[in-house]
Parts: sequence; structure tokens; C-alpha cells
Amino acid sequence: MARRGLIALALTAAALSTAACGGGGAANALQSVASAATKTAGTQSVRVHMDLSETVGPVGPLDIVGDGVSNNTTHSADMTMDLSAISTLTGTRAANPDQWKARMILDGSGTSPLLYMQMPALNQYLSGKKWVKADLGALAQKGGVNLSQLLQTAGNEDPTQALQLLQSVGNVNKVGTATIGGVNTTEYTGSVDVKKAAAAVGSSYGKLLQQSKVSSIPVDVWIGSDGLVRRLRENFSYPVDGTSSTTNLTLSLTDFGVRTAITPPPADQTVDFSKLKALGG
Repeated sequence: MARRGLIALALTAAALSTAACGGGGAANALQSVASAATKTAGTQSVRVHMDLSETVGPVGPLDIVGDGVSNNTTHSADMTMDLSAISTLTGTRAANPDQWKARMILDGSGTSPLLYMQMPALNQYLSGKKWVKADLGALAQKGGVNLSQLLQTAGNEDPTQALQLLQSVGNVNKVGTATIGGVNTTEYTGSVDVKKAAAAVGSSYGKLLQQSKVSSIPVDVWIGSDGLVRRLRENFSYPVDGTSSTTNLTLSLTDFGVRTAITPPPADQTVDFSKLKALGG
């Protein structure tokens, strides 16, 4: 298949990246979610675990797991992901799953977020280099990234972007309580208004939201007794190239304040996604 096509599949599957009735009533539930989103996004850093299940038309579900750390101050992150499930989209099953173990680095310190991906299955297309580089701001300007990519990028690499979506959540209801990672939490459900979220998030993420054909995103959020978001789940459907796709994304947040040392790869080891040429056949 095309070089850009294979890499786009990997970026799409990975980039992913990431909201009460009773008590004081719905107004208090909404305030609890909004306050928790703000407080969590204000922490310096956090460890992230991601579970993603995606169906693309008749293909799937494709299950992907990721782990890493996020620096909420610089909107940067370093994640490792198992993308062997997406080998199905190339017409084969991964003969060597280790070839589909990816590392993703998001550098959000500049004016436009830069996403880097390293995966052995792509090395044959990179002329001896090790990383694919994607300028998310440029892709947003061209309309080259869909809603699934946006949410995966926002959630997987930069939870603060996913948390910002909760600022536009409505219809919030308290569901109950649960213990997550030893922390007592309260679960809420709601739906994110995509147009409001686009205006609130701004930058390239907001532009990508504006390009989507989704009006609302159902969310579940678990808030700890410390007022921090401990888990966030999004489950929604959206159109892609004339077919229907679904995404079920769960982010678990732990170890707030964990030490992070996130460094982008050297420029001479990267290939720009926009400059890759298709292989014949």
C-alpha cells in the first residue's frame, strides 16, 4: 500500500490523541465536572494509561493500549503504544507484533503542536531515519486530520486538551461511586457540545473540531475525592470517507506531579509526514 497510507493509518490509530441528580442537583454536578477539569489540567504532570477500541466501517474493533507521561505545562507527552491491531487495515495480521510497538512524542511547547512517531514497521519507508513528524497545526489548516485523530491526539498525548472539552459538557448527571486505583471517585455522565468545545479549545485542536461532522460527544468522567479527574471515557460515532466509524477511548490518570523529561527526537532523524511519497502499487 502507499507509504503515506500506511503511516496515516498508524497516525490515525495512535495520534489518538484524550466529561447530579440528587445531592445538590444538576447544577452542582456540572460545576463539579468543570471544576475538576480545571484543577486537573492545572497539575504540572500526570501518568496516562489509554485503552482505545476503534471500528472503521466493517473493520474492527481494533484494540490499542498506550502508557506514558504528560507534561501539562508545556502540553507535551511521551507515550508507548501497541498498534499491532491496525495491521488488519493493511490486509494482513502482524507477523511480528513487536514491529508495531510505537513510541509517540508530542511537543506542544511551540506555536503549533508537533507529533513524532517511531515504529519499526515503518522503518523501510524512512530512508534510514527513525521518526515520522507531523505538524498538527498545518494538518488542521489543510483539513487533513479527522475527529478521531483529534481526540486521540488530544487524549493520548495531551490530556489537558481532552480535559478542556469537559468545559463544554452539558446534561451532566451523577451516576454513582467507584474505587479506581485505590481512590474513591464519583462518576458523572454528560455530553460535550462540539461547537462550544471548538471555541473554547481554540488553536489547531479547535479548528479540527470545527471540521468534524459530529455535534456532540458522550462522555463519562470519574472524579476523585481530591477533586482530580481519575478517568475519562468518550464513546461516539462519526463519518469517515463515506463509512461509519466508532471510537471508544478511556483515559486513566495517575501519579499527578510525576517527573517528566520529554525531548523531541533530533531533526536529522525525522521525516516530515507531508513530504512522504507514495510507493508504486
